[in-house]
Amino acid sequence: MNISTEQLKQIEKLAALFLSPEEIALKLRLDVKKFTKEVKRKNSEVNIAFETGNLDSEIEIRDQIVKMAKLGSPQAQTLTVKYIQHQKMKEKLG
Repeated sequence: MNISTEQLKQIEKLAALFLSPEEIALKLRLDVKKFTKEVKRKNSEVNIAFETGNLDSEIEIRDQIVKMAKLGSPQAQTLTVKYIQHQKMKEKLG
């Protein structure tokens, strides 16, 4: 699939807003089937742009949740404990 540098930036930006591959393809007027296939193809430029966008937002959100947990938010503390448990489980399986 031929994707420009500008389109890769757009993909990353839209993925950071947690849009689905189908939604991104429609927004950028790309072939939905080809685009979703490319998103699933590990280490393709499209896959990397999509995953990076998602991950960047997830990092920002988790950063805010941890900060709120440290300030005493019970909901944030619960989420932080879940993140910690999930990470420890991944490390054991890893």
